[in-house]
Amino acid sequence: MRPVPIREIGEEKTGPRLVALANPGDPAGASWEAFREAWREALVEQELLPIPLGEKERLRMAEAIGDAILWGVGLGRRLGLALVRPRGMRAADALRQVETKAVAAGLGPLPAAWVAPFLLLERLGRLPPDPSEAELLMVGRTLRAFALLLRLHPLSDAPRRPERQTSLRRRLETQKRLPQLWAAPGADDPPRILASLPMGGVDAALAWLEAGEALWRPEEIPEGIPSLAGFLAAAVLAEASGGEGAGLLSWPVWDWPLWWELVRAHRTGRPLPPSDWGPPGALPLRAALARRTPEEIPDEAARLAAGLFRALMDIAAREARYVPQGRLRVRADLPPLRARGVAGFRVAADPHGLWLRPVDPAGREGEIFRLDRTLPPRPDLAEVDPFWLAAAAALWHDLTVGVPRPPAGRRRSPGPSGAPRAEEVEAGAPETAPMPERLRVLPRPFRVIAGEGKEEPEAEWEEPEVRRCLERAAHMVRGHLRRLPSGWKPSEAARRLAEGFGLVVPHGFTFVRPHVRGGRGKAPEAEPPSEPPAVARGLASLMLLSESSA
Repeated sequence: MRPVPIREIGEEKTGPRLVALANPGDPAGASWEAFREAWREALVEQELLPIPLGEKERLRMAEAIGDAILWGVGLGRRLGLALVRPRGMRAADALRQVETKAVAAGLGPLPAAWVAPFLLLERLGRLPPDPSEAELLMVGRTLRAFALLLRLHPLSDAPRRPERQTSLRRRLETQKRLPQLWAAPGADDPPRILASLPMGGVDAALAWLEAGEALWRPEEIPEGIPSLAGFLAAAVLAEASGGEGAGLLSWPVWDWPLWWELVRAHRTGRPLPPSDWGPPGALPLRAALARRTPEEIPDEAARLAAGLFRALMDIAAREARYVPQGRLRVRADLPPLRARGVAGFRVAADPHGLWLRPVDPAGREGEIFRLDRTLPPRPDLAEVDPFWLAAAAALWHDLTVGVPRPPAGRRRSPGPSGAPRAEEVEAGAPETAPMPERLRVLPRPFRVIAGEGKEEPEAEWEEPEVRRCLERAAHMVRGHLRRLPSGWKPSEAARRLAEGFGLVVPHGFTFVRPHVRGGRGKAPEAEPPSEPPAVARGLASLMLLSESSA
């Protein structure tokens, strides 16, 4: 059954009007109060979608206005709203005129959840003449998410005759509430915080859209770690506002969690992710997190993943021998990762942590996220699905700890096929047959060489051919421990520097800081840094985690 017009607010013939739609005989059509309450309840469970209105409906609702624009939104199959406005009039101005009529009729200000979809439709531009179901669902998701946050506005103590607010006043009011929103303890708190603005529904919806735009600016983001509820509410505001990151990366950032991590990295002096990685996609991490809440993940699986993360990070902090620096492509053919649509990771390592990007079997690259050795993990990763932190910690462990390199005489002989084993490739043994692809095997074997001015041990990420390619250009060398000659002691500066990177300098060793080496030429600017392929043994620890939790 298709909803039909039952109630109307606004100019009778010549001005903008807001029309309520409901199924014939539906109790929601009894009064504006009944319709308002039915809309508020239905928002929690029903889809909110644009309604492609037919020509007859358009003519009937827009008669006498002349050249009119009509937008409609439907809530499930039961309720709907249509805004009729003269062409050339902005949606906000049309809705303000309707709100003035509602207040004069004793109905109070318009609910912000009624206003929000029309403001967003104007921002998105006109829909295609015959939109597909997928296009309607994509638009409807944003409409409903924003309206759901605003569904409680206005609260019962809101003024019955709100004055029109200036942009400055709206900004001041939202700035007061952003810290409250950021720290919202539960899922029910953001709607109450957003409903507390002392203004009409039109200005309230505009205020929170403007707040969403402001959230893209680092100086507008409150300090401290957001609660999960505040984090998700801020994500909705940022997405609804259509804002984009500016000034930190060469490409726009449309993903609120990544933007928050970029801002935190900027504030704490961490490196940013490689700009040549390009804008993050929605696969596979974001898609998985969007479907999850803490209640949907078994407690045992979440505790096990969080415990594995902590254990790996503790081991890395206690036994680290290297300070990572560089980029890799890590293969990850494991059932728990396959179940989450992941076939590997792109990794950009620095002395503080890792930027990671999952890649699916088709080669599509997903969201970028960070693991930092000292900063708290991102709230949605820590509280919604700590599996991703466990995977990142396994890579960090392999890059910082390493395994002892066996003496040359005890290395394994080639296998039956004549191809050297992975351990021999890493130890620099000569190849007896061509290999299709040389893989780094992590953890890297290490053997600390005696001093005499040597700047780095033999164990390095780059293969000889890669090193030769980089010799002519300045490049980073990761920090590492170096054995001192007998009777020598490390300087206090070296000890302090190592502590700053999370390394403990044992007796008889010193620390060589990460540094730039080479510089006898320039690398081509158009060619991004090499990302050698690798496999990481530490990812096998994820087999402790259930595939069914994906």
